[in-house]
Amino acid sequence: MLQAVIEGRAPFVLHEMGWDADFLHRLLTGAATSTSLVDHCVNATLGCGDLAILVERDRYRSRVAKGSQVEIWTFDAALGAFA
Repeated sequence: MLQAVIEGRAPFVLHEMGWDADFLHRLLTGAATSTSLVDHCVNATLGCGDLAILVERDRYRSRVAKGSQVEIWTFDAALGAFA
């Protein structure tokens, strides 16, 4: 399945992630959580990995068709609160 994704033969497309200035800005500001990365880390609510997932979710959501449902599937309670 992974090879099919690479070759563009899968029923879905690969979402490539880039650590550019926009990504880092959104990470530092806490994505859509209204809490900064520093505050999340100090309060032990979300770490960089979880916030990176939320940033990428938001960036992907902005590129897909309006009305498309974009969700994060997780068993993590902290991440799930923002998913």
